[in-house]
Amino acid sequence: MPAIILVSVLQGLTQTYNYQVKTDGFIQFDETRIDWDLHIRKGVGSNDFALWKIQIRWDFDPLIMNFGAFADDGFAIEAGTEMTQNSNFFKDVDCTVINNQQFQWAVTGPPDKNERMTIITDEWIRVATFTARLQKDGEAHHFASLVPAFAFQTSGAQIIVERANTTAETYNGSGATVVTRDATFPGPGITISDRQLAGYWFTGEGDWSTTGNWNQSLKNEFPGYDQLVPGENASVVINGNVTIYNGAVTLSAAGEGRGGQLTVMSGPVLSPPMMPANDVGMTEASAAKNKIHRYPERAGGIDKNNLGASLTIAPGAALTVDKLFNDHDDGADGIMLQSPAGHGAAGSLIHSNTGVPASVQRYIARHSGADVDGWHLLSAPVSGQDIKPEFFPSSTEGAGYHAVDFYRWNEANSTWLNIKDAGNAFAHTQFQVGHGYLMAYGVPAAKDTWGDRTHTFAGPANVEARELSNLSLASEGTYAGWHLLGNPFASALKWNDASGWNLNNAGSPHVWDDTANDYKEITGADVIPAMNGLMIKVTGATNAITLNPDNRVHSGQAWYKQQERDDRIRLLARDPSINSAKGSTVIFREDAQKGMDRYDSYMISGFGPVFFSRVEQARLSVNALPEYYDGLTIPFGFDRNPVSQGTEFSIELESKLRELDDKGYELYLQDLKLDVMHNLSEKRVYEFTWQPEDDINRFLLHLAKTPVSTDEPGNDHATPGNAWTYNNNLYLFCAEEGTTVSLFDISGCELMKYHSVKGEQVIHLNLPAGIYMVRMINNNNTKTIKVTLN
Repeated sequence: MPAIILVSVLQGLTQTYNYQVKTDGFIQFDETRIDWDLHIRKGVGSNDFALWKIQIRWDFDPLIMNFGAFADDGFAIEAGTEMTQNSNFFKDVDCTVINNQQFQWAVTGPPDKNERMTIITDEWIRVATFTARLQKDGEAHHFASLVPAFAFQTSGAQIIVERANTTAETYNGSGATVVTRDATFPGPGITISDRQLAGYWFTGEGDWSTTGNWNQSLKNEFPGYDQLVPGENASVVINGNVTIYNGAVTLSAAGEGRGGQLTVMSGPVLSPPMMPANDVGMTEASAAKNKIHRYPERAGGIDKNNLGASLTIAPGAALTVDKLFNDHDDGADGIMLQSPAGHGAAGSLIHSNTGVPASVQRYIARHSGADVDGWHLLSAPVSGQDIKPEFFPSSTEGAGYHAVDFYRWNEANSTWLNIKDAGNAFAHTQFQVGHGYLMAYGVPAAKDTWGDRTHTFAGPANVEARELSNLSLASEGTYAGWHLLGNPFASALKWNDASGWNLNNAGSPHVWDDTANDYKEITGADVIPAMNGLMIKVTGATNAITLNPDNRVHSGQAWYKQQERDDRIRLLARDPSINSAKGSTVIFREDAQKGMDRYDSYMISGFGPVFFSRVEQARLSVNALPEYYDGLTIPFGFDRNPVSQGTEFSIELESKLRELDDKGYELYLQDLKLDVMHNLSEKRVYEFTWQPEDDINRFLLHLAKTPVSTDEPGNDHATPGNAWTYNNNLYLFCAEEGTTVSLFDISGCELMKYHSVKGEQVIHLNLPAGIYMVRMINNNNTKTIKVTLN
């Protein structure tokens, strides 16, 4: 609501003297206090003159008063350092409230005779600094506004300056004359800051989520005002120590309704009854925990040097806010995101404005003693975080130096660079934003000196997009093209089918799964937890990846564990001998291709079995297909990890597309070595033994609506082999060399005859889509198999 401007013209004044004034330097120290400055200089064509008396009036939007009031003792005035008058020239009592939208300050008398005066020249002189506080019922009260602007302006002709009838620096008692106002700077409608002013405050009593425990300051200005609590388009300001113990508090972003902000400040802590000094039970879990501290006052206001207001977001809790401000004297300690012990989700924060100092914790567990255990892919959610000494000891003699392993990845040589090796170009002294690192407590014997501890990232929280382009692509090597990046934000990132990531010649990411001790593929709407590193493979020398803040989400996803999903097929191969596992996922999208496309993801090995689905010669951990149908066959490969000596393994159905059951499909895992057809829909785990001479292309996954004969290991029968189709190719697995293979259409016409070698072979078929029959004959054994080209 614009203020009313009073305009009048002062007649008959000398034109030899005139002045300009400006009201600026507005600072919103907290939600109960604003400060601003008043400056003056002579106007255009004016001579210098001695200031004798001054008066100024300000208008304000009455809605900011939040049903409180400006009171005479709510003002404090500090004379400008440039002024030389007697200190009694400026008095707090001279600042008065005129009505519910105006207040003014007026120096009502001249300096005493022989007191010094200020000469007004071409230079701006700060006359005074003003502090205004809002009060209600004798207590500090929050400002409120419908818009972020304070709707604050000088009041037209109510700016009056008188000059002494002398230009002497010492007043001689000669009287005064009113000076013509030349200009006022800036114009009406001064904005104090971009902080959303408070609309609601907690009474400090009762349950946090109960509407009646909140001051409904907007009253009937908006429909449904009596239903609003924080998280429903409310602007909330709490000066004090605030701990969110459970759930999520979400304030709507600017532009959605009234907008919402949370301000964490080193400002005045409110007195009772608004914010009592005793413990406030926000939730059951917060009993005796959420202390609202009070601090001593000094003349003119709260002693800011003794303030310590802070925000704590507990493990698993979340806060979304458009803008966040941290003016705490202790910097990053003013906002703390806590981590639980173990791999659980830390406190989560999403905001938009840059430069907000915060501390983000990450608990890192000890090594168990097994070589495959205890590895963590780590990234920084803040900028400027030093690696030493928080994450790695500074001294070779320091406690834990031999217990900690800390690496970064070198794609060019497919090697891990150890921070301990001076000659290997590790180079980084700080965490690089958007990059990942590998960390472990590698010596179990050092458990007493290092490990099972909470580390803290401290610095400005990252909120801007991190763009990475033209990452290196080695010409050879098992891990050519793989790069270790990292989630740069203080919340999880949603992969969301690559939307917003601006991928160019880059695949989907993999994260380290501490449960499986191997890399886990990220697909569909999976999330990458905060502080989680991720491996991404680039497939061309010209490449680009954008880590986009628009994809930030709050998630309880641990750092990182398995979870069952009903929007995919996922098989998991387990090696119990070293407690490791490797997953491989099949997803279905209408816009996917039968061959390689942007939804597919190459396999990367950790400590789990070498387990993958296959498209042509590519080994995939994510295989995206355009559709599923009766008779679809997907080849899978399996091999033992080089670090394992195990011979007993299993493959289990971890996740299944829900609609497959609805449409009557069953999943069969075929073991080509034993010619066993195992129904995964009935029994989710298939156990088998492996020997070094086994063919790596050992398994097939079938989708079928009609029952398929099944056999378990141990059934003794002879078979010529097996056949299946995939991507217009006929795949054959023949038990013996010289097996006769014939292909027929459904009319019985023979289309092809082939004498095979032993093992697997691939024949490309240039045939129309449809159903075909494959007949295999060997040693008087015959097998006929129905296959589908799609």
